[in-house]
Formats: sequence, structure tokens, C-alpha cells
Amino acid sequence: MKKLLFLLIIMIAIFSTVFAKEFSDVSKDHWAYKYVDILSDMSIINGYENGTFNPSKKITKAEYIKLLVGTIISKADNEYISKNMSTTKNWYDLYVEYAKESGFLIDNYSDESIKAEVSRKDMVKMLEPLIRFIQYGTEYGNVDVDDELSRSQLEEAYGVQNGEEVKVIKDASKFNVEKIETKVVPTVDSFRELSKEDNEKIQKTFSDVSALKMNEKSALLFLYDKGFVNGYDDGTFKPEQTMNRAEVATIIYKVINFIEKGENK
Repeated sequence: MKKLLFLLIIMIAIFSTVFAKEFSDVSKDHWAYKYVDILSDMSIINGYENGTFNPSKKITKAEYIKLLVGTIISKADNEYISKNMSTTKNWYDLYVEYAKESGFLIDNYSDESIKAEVSRKDMVKMLEPLIRFIQYGTEYGNVDVDDELSRSQLEEAYGVQNGEEVKVIKDASKFNVEKIETKVVPTVDSFRELSKEDNEKIQKTFSDVSALKMNEKSALLFLYDKGFVNGYDDGTFKPEQTMNRAEVATIIYKVINFIEKGENK
């Protein structure tokens, strides 16, 4: 009897764990089920206490930054953030700090702007530096931290202009990250320029991106060519349209897949 009771408890525990990962509002025929299920299993995304995922809920820039950080953060750094989150002004402060120290968060956001919903344009601007960091950065890429980066590597990876001095450094902060540091930090408006051919290509691909800044078009083209983003059937990209949790889950899944497949090498 005791043996049967023990087995029953084990089975309940197992099935409870399985069903805890299922969300009542993301059925198996939902278009984002695969992405939500995998990311939930990896503890990169979470649902709500009532058992829902709320896939149509819009996501803020702060929440998006946390998810981007979740794709590359080490276990030790993640534990550090979890332990010290209550000591900061905002729950997202340490995630933002980590993203900046890693070198992929370029923009500075006010408390007001970082709580705003993420548009498709925002998604691209914040994702592109992370993918370049993964592909060419010292921790995940093919650059030895003790060697100088070649000019061609820098130009390809970070859009470095003539005259900029760039070095790889080991971070000495609370986080165990390495980063690329530029002596002349590129601004969001001059980070990269598109060639005439690439500018024409992106505007032919998407009919509604002509008003985007050059660095935004560059980021969009980079991510489109790598399969991270797509447009709509009508040929538009809808850069100002805000994104929901299900849509962002697909992006984060693609980042994880990019890392695991070794496409950054």
C-alpha cells in the first residue's frame, strides 16, 4: 500500500509539472504554441498565476530587454539579478545594466520610455545589436579576447567608421560578461549607413519603410537577411505596430535557435 501511495505521489508530481507548463489560452493549435512551449520549458518566459500566458498582451521595452538578456545570460549572472532585483529602483534596472555592459543595448531609455510598448521598429533596433554581439562578440563569436580585432571584422560586426579606436576588454563589473568598447561611441542615428543598393533593396522588400532612419533600415535588412523578421502579405513591415507576447516569443525562439545551431560561428 505504501509503495502504491508513493508511486501515486510521484505520478501526480510528474503530471503536475507537465501540466504546469501548459497555458490555458495557448492551445496546441495556436500558431505560437511551439515557441511558447519551448521557451516556457527553458524558463525564459513565464505565464501568470491563473495559468494563462496572455499571448495577445502587448509587451514593454523593459520586458523585451529582459527576454533578450535571457538568451545569453549565464546562470551565475541570472542568479545575481534575481537575488538583487529588490535592491534597485525598478525591477528591470539590472537587466538594462547587463544589456549595456554586454555591449548590445545602445540606446538610453528614460523610465517613461522603457515602460512603453515595443513597436516592430523598436524590436528590430534592439535585436540587431544582440545578434551582432552573438555572432561577432568575444563570448560567443570567433574573436579571441586577447587578440586585436581586425578592421574588417569590426566594420562587419559593429559598423565601425574610420578613426574609431576599438578594443576588446574583459568586464570587471558585477557581471561576468565581456564586451566590445569603442572610444567613439556611435549614436543611434549614425550607427551604420546603408549603401545605395541596400537602401533600394529594403525599400523594395517593404513598401512602408522609406521614413525609417538609415540605421533602422540597416538593422531591418540585417535581420531580414538572417530570417529573424518578415513582413506581411501586403508587402508592408508595419514598423509602428506594437508587438504582443506571442509575437515576441517567436523572436526570442529564433535567437535561441540561432545560438544553438552555431550560426553565429
